[in-house]
Amino acid sequence: MDSPGKGLPQHSGSVTLLDQLRGATGQVHQELHVHPLMNLLSTGQLTEASYRDLLVAFARPWSPLMAHLSDFPMDGLKHVLAHRFEALKNDLQVLGHALVHQDASLGEQGELVGMAYAVVGSSMGAQSLSGLVAQSLPDAPRAYLSMSPKVAGWPVVAAQLRTASPHAWPGAARGALWAFTQIKTGMDSSLPQRS
Repeated sequence: MDSPGKGLPQHSGSVTLLDQLRGATGQVHQELHVHPLMNLLSTGQLTEASYRDLLVAFARPWSPLMAHLSDFPMDGLKHVLAHRFEALKNDLQVLGHALVHQDASLGEQGELVGMAYAVVGSSMGAQSLSGLVAQSLPDAPRAYLSMSPKVAGWPVVAAQLRTASPHAWPGAARGALWAFTQIKTGMDSSLPQRS
């Protein structure tokens, strides 16, 4: 794996790229935590169909990131991203769902860094989600959700973002916000339509 800071321009100021990404995505991140689909998890009402919907929502930002993996600026993280994506694809396959490629006009290096912040950072809460899934659906596949932040690459991503200037990767906030919004859009689309 890359050493912390390798690949991103160094920054010694008080506001880091990690700070900028947290600020830019804070509202949509909070909306995900209180989403009705997450409520099914916390109340033990998760069905196999709603779990599949949740994983499909989590998968939405992955296709563009994987399509541009060769351009991803953190070389040591590429194999980790590919491994995490495979875990998600395999879980969905067991649940009878094949991923559909999501087109996006994103692909600049900064946008990819932002997307990685979102999809790798999600491992921070995913293990607790995995435990909740196990309570409702003990036989459901949970390789993606149960992957620890360390295995998912969060320490490497966080260390690099902590040492990077907010100006290091133009578009990082746009990529992160896009990824979280894609997840929320996927979660919203799984809810019953109101008339």
